[in-house]
Amino acid sequence: MIVPLDYGMMGSLDDRLVRQIEDLLIGIVRMDVDRIMTVLEALGSIRPGTDTRSLYSELYDFLDRYYHVPLYQLNTPELVGELLDIVRRYRLRLPPDLVLMIRSLMLAEAGGRRLYPEFDMMTLAKPYVKRIIMRRLSLKRRIKDAPDTLEDIETLVRLAPKQVQSILSKASRGELSVKVDPLGIDEFLHELDRSSNRLAFAMICAALVIGSSITISAGFGPFLFGFPLLGVAGFGLAAVLGFWLLFSIMRGGKL
Repeated sequence: MIVPLDYGMMGSLDDRLVRQIEDLLIGIVRMDVDRIMTVLEALGSIRPGTDTRSLYSELYDFLDRYYHVPLYQLNTPELVGELLDIVRRYRLRLPPDLVLMIRSLMLAEAGGRRLYPEFDMMTLAKPYVKRIIMRRLSLKRRIKDAPDTLEDIETLVRLAPKQVQSILSKASRGELSVKVDPLGIDEFLHELDRSSNRLAFAMICAALVIGSSITISAGFGPFLFGFPLLGVAGFGLAAVLGFWLLFSIMRGGKL
C-alpha cells in the first residue's frame, strides 16, 4: 500500500466532489465518455462554445490508447502531456482540489512502477466501481439521502410559485427579455457577408459588360482605335474587377 506522508500540498474533497470523482472513475472503467462529459459539465470545466463533439472524440481516443496498459509500459510524461494538451486546447477548468489529487496520483505512480510493474489499474478498479454502484443503490444510502431529497423538493415547491409569479410580472410589464446566442452564427454571418460582396461585384461586372456592349453597338463617341471610348473603358474596368473577384475567390480556397 502506498500512502502520502507529506501533507503540505494536499487538498480536501467534499461529498459532492467525491461523488463526481466516483462518476469519473465509473466512466473511465466503463469507457463511458458520455458520463465523463456529464461530470465535466457538472464541474463547470467545459466553457460555453466548446466543441464538445471534438472533445468527446479526443477523450475516447485517449482512453482507448491507455486502457489496460500496465505500469511498466506506461509512459507517464507522455500521458500527462497528452492530458494537459487536451485541457489546454479546450480550456477546461478543473477544481484545484481535483488537480492536487491528480498530482498526488502521479507522484505515487513512480513508486508503484518499482513495486508492481505489471499493475493494471483498470482490472483492479472494476470491483471498486461495482462496490460504488451497489453502495449508491443500497437501501441504507437511499434512507440516508431521503431527508436531503425531501428538503430539496420542499424548497422547489415553496420557491417555484414565487419565481413563476416574478416571471409573469416581468412579462406583463414588458421587462422580460430572452437572449439567444446560436453557436456558429458569427461564422455564418461572415460567410454570408463575403458571399453578398462577391455577388455585388459580379453584378457590377455584368452591368459593365452589358452597358459597354450597348455603347459599342450604338457607336457613341468619342472613339479610340475605331471603337467608342466609353465601351472600351467599360470592358477594361469589367475585366479588372472580374480578375480581382476571381483572385479573391481562389485565395479563399472556395470556387
